[in-house]
Amino acid sequence: VSQNRVVSENWSKSTSTSTSTSVVTNCNCACDCNCACSGGGGDPLAQTFVHSDSDGVFLTSVDLYFYSIKQDETSPVFFYIVDVINGYPGTTKVPFSTVVKKPADITASKTSLIPTNFKFESPVYLRPGVEYAMIVGSNFDFTNETKVWASHLGDVAINGQVITQQPTMGSIFLAQTATTWTADQTSDL
Repeated sequence: VSQNRVVSENWSKSTSTSTSTSVVTNCNCACDCNCACSGGGGDPLAQTFVHSDSDGVFLTSVDLYFYSIKQDETSPVFFYIVDVINGYPGTTKVPFSTVVKKPADITASKTSLIPTNFKFESPVYLRPGVEYAMIVGSNFDFTNETKVWASHLGDVAINGQVITQQPTMGSIFLAQTATTWTADQTSDL
């Protein structure tokens, strides 16, 4: 393990083709619309991932792409990383991975080009070959007014191309109770 290695990763923007990001409604629409992915009822969204570095990584921040944000100062947006158990987001948070932002500190973009950076107070270590899940949510209704960009297989991206492959090797999960998760195998944050 390299003790002085610091990596800032960007999981939420597709890297397979830089513009192959579409927005989907409730992560299960099959249309060419500009809608967005949301949890519902205040429940968060999760995206599983495994990083490719064989030594593990120290993360300093994560960029998320918001389509819209509800401007309610009493309802901050939270982000954290958890373990994955049997393919589903677990409940054990990775130390130092929790970041909370006021809605005024989040940038929304109708083109998915402007990220909101969630910077950790201290570097967050992720072990090699271990599956994790990033969680994003709020204590308000995370539906019509607050949305994050996502891609959905078969939808038409904002660049006009049909999305034919997933940009990451994980799955997106919708929460029922913030601990009960439903996977969507065709969508990714």
